[in-house]
Amino acid sequence: MMKAGGSAIASRGGSPVVVEGLLRTLLEGSEGRATLRVVSGSMRPCLQEGDLIEVDQVPVRALWPGDLVVFQSESAGIVVHRLIWRDNPLGQPMRIYTKGDALGYLDHAASAGRVLGRVRRVFRGEKSLKPVRALDRVRSLTRAARHGLRRLMKRRAVDSTTTRLADAQEGR
Repeated sequence: MMKAGGSAIASRGGSPVVVEGLLRTLLEGSEGRATLRVVSGSMRPCLQEGDLIEVDQVPVRALWPGDLVVFQSESAGIVVHRLIWRDNPLGQPMRIYTKGDALGYLDHAASAGRVLGRVRRVFRGEKSLKPVRALDRVRSLTRAARHGLRRLMKRRAVDSTTTRLADAQEGR
């Protein structure tokens, strides 16, 4: 559900383009904030189905590993997952890498232009919860380091194989 002032719009079942456009409009409004209802369990235990999340519009450069980001996925519509890494950390990011806490794999990289906002607060019943803890940031950085190391090792293995093949062809 998206809310601005007193009106609420259900986001399930609507056209993804309309829902994304409406969410962008709300976030770009005077408050720069929207409220959504969680409809998936991919972020358990941090977010549970039925929780309300308050989303703020923020520049992608302001996002840090561990933040809960709202973005438009090409395959799944509007998604709320944890930011693992963003490329070009000192400049303007081009891609973000995310993961649902309850999922065993990273999402496909998403264009930074698909980011809609960052979760500011979680409401579960009468409780207001912090969406990010220090441990979440550490875990995200650890995942990013492991992912980067795996990519580096694959690249080295490919380079090593290519070198061996070239050497074999040259008769070394």
